[in-house]
Amino acid sequence: MREESNPKSQPELVFGIVAAVGANLEHFQNILTTHLAAFGYRSKIQKVSEYFKNIEIIRDQLIESPEDVRLESYINAGNAIRRWSRRPDFLALYSASEISRLRPERNDRSIPNTAHIINSLKRPEEVTQLRSIYGPGFFLVGVYSPQHSRVDYLVNVKSIPRERAMFHVRRDQKEDDPFGQRTRDTFKLADVFIRLDLGDPDQTGVELCRFLDLVFSDPYHTPKEDEQAMFLAYAASLRSGSLARQVGAVITSARGDVIATGANDVPKAGGGLYWPGAADRRDHVKGFDSNDERRDRMILEIMERLNPDEERSPQEKEELLAKGKAALKESMVFDITEFGRAVHAEMEALLCAARAGVSPVGGTLYCTTFPCHNCAKHIVAAGIKRVVYVEPYPKSQAKELHSDSIVVEGEEDACHDSKVHFEPFVGIGPRRYFDLFSLGLSTGYPIERKKDGRMVDWNSSIARPRVPMHPTTYIDREIAAAGFELKNAMEEARKNVLVEKVKG
Repeated sequence: MREESNPKSQPELVFGIVAAVGANLEHFQNILTTHLAAFGYRSKIQKVSEYFKNIEIIRDQLIESPEDVRLESYINAGNAIRRWSRRPDFLALYSASEISRLRPERNDRSIPNTAHIINSLKRPEEVTQLRSIYGPGFFLVGVYSPQHSRVDYLVNVKSIPRERAMFHVRRDQKEDDPFGQRTRDTFKLADVFIRLDLGDPDQTGVELCRFLDLVFSDPYHTPKEDEQAMFLAYAASLRSGSLARQVGAVITSARGDVIATGANDVPKAGGGLYWPGAADRRDHVKGFDSNDERRDRMILEIMERLNPDEERSPQEKEELLAKGKAALKESMVFDITEFGRAVHAEMEALLCAARAGVSPVGGTLYCTTFPCHNCAKHIVAAGIKRVVYVEPYPKSQAKELHSDSIVVEGEEDACHDSKVHFEPFVGIGPRRYFDLFSLGLSTGYPIERKKDGRMVDWNSSIARPRVPMHPTTYIDREIAAAGFELKNAMEEARKNVLVEKVKG
């Protein structure tokens, strides 16, 4: 039977929230704190944008109204402090410092029964830093809200003109600034993905409550179909030797049975993909990516045609190529995928079904990344009814090329039911799948479902976190981040501000 823990001495937890601009995080935060209270936890909110008012070198950049200008000024201020400090994770260090300031002056310095909620994170480096400090006791919560809902919120609630609202939404996803916001890249790192549905707030609460039950060791929540299939898709991705990225896919039948898996890798004669061994001829064996090589040849040809009748040495050609790549970096030339040797994961899953003689008609395809337009047309032709993905893929032209057959979640469409639905994944992410669902393979303590043949009761009032943090390790790391690292980052920022003023 579960050992009853003392509600007065429960270990701390740290939750980071990542969401795209326009998501009503105040509403979500209220739901989270309410559910944490049911476990006897009080919430300490760390609102990242409020830190800016305490940082002297960016404080003067902040403008509080109107909302459109306020939002832009805060984004600019965040970019500035990251750039001046040369630390993309600066705000994670500052978050650790703010949590450290709350600690009492006693031996272990822990704050029992406390959940620190960091709202919100915008850089992958921030997530990496917080995970390195707080270990498995840190949970990243990805809050999904459809783009149209976020734009409507900015327009109708925050009174931002629609054109400007769209500007903020696009900027937030991934800025050109190397120290700018990277919400899209941060979101995919989440431990759990929860839909924020203002039209159905009760459903948001149900999903959040289930997640917290799992965090607090409820042994009776098992994976949903989507969670199981997406975990298998990530498992499939790990066999990929692609030089670019690892992508996995799984197809389930209309009744939910797994019928095929796929990963992105080079095909071999006879069917399927190469495995390691003497016959392996994948890109990492050859030593180059054929798609990148062909793209560079195209760029060099374009540059030479624009500058004809000139003899060039190999070094001059390299310089011309570098100039062309810099000029065309944001163009569609860099979206080319046609010359890669690898079969994409979604295509390999469809081919796997074909080799096995199993029909995918009416089934669901789960993929770790949004399908490219080449895969999308085959997905439509194969009769797949639903596509579920985690990571967006901006290069994909699937929606634009196949709007007659594809509807992306959140869109309004008169023929919605007859089209292939592309939906973002919601549920426990593959990263914490073992921690939250396994009875014995978690990085935390093992749990039981029965004792002497009888079901073990689970009670939220005495439940303890499945993967607790240990003060002797995370507080030392927090002190280092909040002290030495943050101090050096601030000194670097002040130095670079002075340099910019002198140059200006």
